[in-house]
Amino acid sequence: IFLIGIASLLYFGFYKEGCVCPIGAIQNVSLGLVGSDFVVPIAVMVVFLAPLVFALIWGRVFCGGVCPLGAIQDLFVFKAIRVPLWLERPLGLLRYFYLGLAVYFAIAFQRFIICEYDPFVSLFRMSGPFWRFMLGAGLLLLGLVIARPYCRYLCPYGALLSVFSRWSSHEVRITPTGCINCTLCDATCPFEAIHRPTKPSKISTSRRWAFVLAGIVVMFLLTLSGYFALGKTIAGAALGLWFGILIGGSLIQLVRPKKRETFETDRGECLSCGRCYQWCPSERAEWEGEESHAH
Repeated sequence: IFLIGIASLLYFGFYKEGCVCPIGAIQNVSLGLVGSDFVVPIAVMVVFLAPLVFALIWGRVFCGGVCPLGAIQDLFVFKAIRVPLWLERPLGLLRYFYLGLAVYFAIAFQRFIICEYDPFVSLFRMSGPFWRFMLGAGLLLLGLVIARPYCRYLCPYGALLSVFSRWSSHEVRITPTGCINCTLCDATCPFEAIHRPTKPSKISTSRRWAFVLAGIVVMFLLTLSGYFALGKTIAGAALGLWFGILIGGSLIQLVRPKKRETFETDRGECLSCGRCYQWCPSERAEWEGEESHAH
């Protein structure tokens, strides 16, 4: 997987100079859906849709082995630290906010902010404004201790893939029958994509309904705010509603704790890098058994 990623980095990144990529194609497709005079090329549609289709079946395999932006960050992972969940979850919402802003700017102003603020395109092309070089360098340096920070917290296409991969049928998973609870997969995963066994805390009914009501109020207020603040437009209301769903939905999610008796992979956050397979004793024993049968 790592070698495939390097090949993708060399070809799609440095040779093709980062274009066309499915991340930026979000803007083309968004504008094409509402702009009658804007035609999305077939190649752009294929590049945009193919990873989403793969995510529905195999999870985020595009992130793990094909995306040049992910591959260049993988080269800099040195000693990844564990980001606390109370910080990881709100940071993970940033990419969804960015996705909403990117779609809004593409539709309302025909401005492609994903491409404008692409942190690595200047490195691929060896040209561009100094601040963009510094942005890319800063993310790579941060990636020394926080693996793939752009993918986890800022990539708008990663947000889409995260949603689609939650319905995947052949994703990376930890089988309860084969798991020996060695916790190596949890220790090896640098992306906080493996959930530990948990017991849900008891929440009173009144508190549960208070959070649900707060979430609904937030959605309503942000929808109104978006409508009036952005020129009384449908696009502004839609952006406000999107922000409201993200914040209000997070509040509601707080009172829906899940009991987890074994280690489980998070299908939305797993980047299909294969590190857990590499270290899993059960998986290794299975490989060795297959090799012995082959000989």
